[in-house]
Amino acid sequence: SVTLQPVIRDLLKTSLGEEPLFVFDAEQTSARMDAAAAAERPVTKVYAPFSVLAESPVNEKGRITDDGYSLTAEQIKRLQDEHESCLAVLQGVRIPSMQNYPILIESIRRQHYFQEVGLAALVVLLSLGLTGYCRTFGRSLIQDRMRLISIAILFWLMVGTGRALFLGEVLARYPYLVVAPMVMAAAILTMVFSQRFAAGMSVAMAILMTLAVRGNMGLLLVLGAVVMVVVYQLREIRSRNELFSTGLLNCLAAFCAALMVEWVEHRPVEESLIQAGVAAGSAMAGVAVFFVMLSPIEWLLGVATNWRLLELLDTSHPLLGRLARDAPGTFAHSLWLSNMAESACDAIGAGGLLAKVGAMYHDIGKIHKPEYFAENQEAKINVHDRLSPTMSLLVITAHIKDGVELAHEYGLPPSVMRFIEEHHGTTLVKYFHHAASEKQRASGESREISDADFRYPGPKPQTKETAVLMLCDGVEGAVRALQEPTAGRIESVVHNVLMDRLTDGQFDECDIMLKELHKVEESLVRSLCRFYHGRVVYPKASPSPPPVQSA
Repeated sequence: SVTLQPVIRDLLKTSLGEEPLFVFDAEQTSARMDAAAAAERPVTKVYAPFSVLAESPVNEKGRITDDGYSLTAEQIKRLQDEHESCLAVLQGVRIPSMQNYPILIESIRRQHYFQEVGLAALVVLLSLGLTGYCRTFGRSLIQDRMRLISIAILFWLMVGTGRALFLGEVLARYPYLVVAPMVMAAAILTMVFSQRFAAGMSVAMAILMTLAVRGNMGLLLVLGAVVMVVVYQLREIRSRNELFSTGLLNCLAAFCAALMVEWVEHRPVEESLIQAGVAAGSAMAGVAVFFVMLSPIEWLLGVATNWRLLELLDTSHPLLGRLARDAPGTFAHSLWLSNMAESACDAIGAGGLLAKVGAMYHDIGKIHKPEYFAENQEAKINVHDRLSPTMSLLVITAHIKDGVELAHEYGLPPSVMRFIEEHHGTTLVKYFHHAASEKQRASGESREISDADFRYPGPKPQTKETAVLMLCDGVEGAVRALQEPTAGRIESVVHNVLMDRLTDGQFDECDIMLKELHKVEESLVRSLCRFYHGRVVYPKASPSPPPVQSA
């Protein structure tokens, strides 16, 4: 063959000439190939509705087995194409391979629209239910526009976080990541509002989050269990040990709830443990972020957490130090009332720590004129003897306004200032009303003094804690005026004071119940009897005989 090549080449040149018959053109070839590919229609295969696209061996529980069998590359590609086509149709994208099946496309879109309409209807119904719940159990929320706005923002942030995770397809693998924002939301609600109100709102938010992320009943059960633990544990925390136990119990609840749900859904043990671990980690992350953001939230919403209340309870606080220095009698009175109010509130499940702090600050307005109040008067000198009853009334009732001004000056939270404004309500200042009536009667005037002219400006107690402090303040002064405070007399005085406040309508604007008032009465009697207990009369020492003088 080697020897014939030159011969054949010379023969071809002689017969055909020097120019080649065909020349390869790369650009023309590529262009014609592209044109041919564009003109060719894609090959598609039509599957009937509910037909099987790929099969894999399953066990008796209906789960795909893992015994060496796997899907082929063609089956995997088929499933991926079906998933992408469905998503594209839902998003309104035109797919050439799907345009020949308008009935199928319209069916998918109709199902999608029905799903969205149903979800919107459920959200509307849930919103109406929340509105009714707020009107029934959260009247203060409706009146406080800032807190109402904060609740709306909290809802949007929580649902937005869940939707972001859902659209990013992160929840497809780890659905319990939404536990973290739910824990934060439930903790904030418990810190700002009452425990009962926070529990109802947290359950509603758990339902809303489940709807937002297209979750199932299992996810709703896990979220409900976690938020209930958060609401219960955060009711009153006063130490770091309680804080640690709260986080630990929250993680344990999330882990157990998620693990049980996974087992009910017949998930493998390894996968169930991973999902339960994700739920526990999310719960811990939610608690950690909440406590990091605690101070900004407290400042933004104007609420007092237990840590803030413990700081105010410290006697080294400048305002308490000033009260102890300028009005020592009032300071001792406030200290005794704080213990009584805490015990009474604990007896009815109210905020004992808040009542204790409110009692310490409720009379700070007496700092300006301490000598006009009986507990600060020395040597039984009553400066009101030189004043008219009307002028004395103005001085006495002014300690409410002065106390509010001092509270603003020293930055006390609104929940503590409420005790200053409401601890007298609109009660009658009986001593000076009686003095004014006697003075007018002595002057020969027949017109009676109106009760409305000798009442405190109010408002009436709006919470259980301020109502309890009103009773503590009233019974302490009445019992202190007794000559011999025996147990029977103390019980009678406490009952009379309580009935006087009740019939005067002082508890009309708070949600304290009669059975709770009965428990408060029993607690106050116990506290006062412990303080005014019987004492042993010690014998006096006999005088020593005079010395005998010797003659």
